[in-house]
Amino acid sequence: MVINRVKGVSFVGNGPGSQIFQSADTSLFDYQAIATNVGAAALTIRDLFLGSAATSPGTAIIRLEHAAHMRIENVNFTNNAKADITIDSASDIRLANITSTKSIFVTGDTRNVSVNSASIKLISIATGNGAYPTNTTEVPGPTGAKRILLQNIKTCLTGGSTSGIYPAPVFSTSDPKGYANPMVVNTSPAVANDPSDKYRKDLMYYNIQSSCSSSDDSRDN
Repeated sequence: MVINRVKGVSFVGNGPGSQIFQSADTSLFDYQAIATNVGAAALTIRDLFLGSAATSPGTAIIRLEHAAHMRIENVNFTNNAKADITIDSASDIRLANITSTKSIFVTGDTRNVSVNSASIKLISIATGNGAYPTNTTEVPGPTGAKRILLQNIKTCLTGGSTSGIYPAPVFSTSDPKGYANPMVVNTSPAVANDPSDKYRKDLMYYNIQSSCSSSDDSRDN
């Protein structure tokens, strides 16, 4: 279903009694850009069981392109062949209490994404050239996702192709929870003026737990 108008459509179900399966080789809910930097806004996808048979590259059960202020909550992704969610150049996106067995991709100039869910298998954040913060006077300018918060996630932390988090969190002996924010080198020219910003501080991980053995987790990365 292609949704390419500003008002868009919210989808709210009733839990297990509300199941939708996509049999065609396309994204199920495809919120496409309407114009340059413009997409659907202030919509909700909630309380649904969703699946898809799509196998083509770039397809996903939910695809958000230039969307803003979107909420995906209490959604169970099952029987899916490709990505569960793709967020491309969107802003102010909240994912909460979802069960995801495939991929969640955060790509493009995506900003302000919060993910709070224990049942996620794979999430990948495209950091672009690593530069942050946004400053149009800097060369090169920053690309990739910015200001991303992952919390209360339990998965294998290797950051591999089938499970984990990328960029992977680092194991911290000073943090009682064990895992800390990823050490993504900040390539912004502004770092030369403030060495304390050597690493990106806008990619924040909180209460991340490993479901792997110690020999497989991010302590060995």
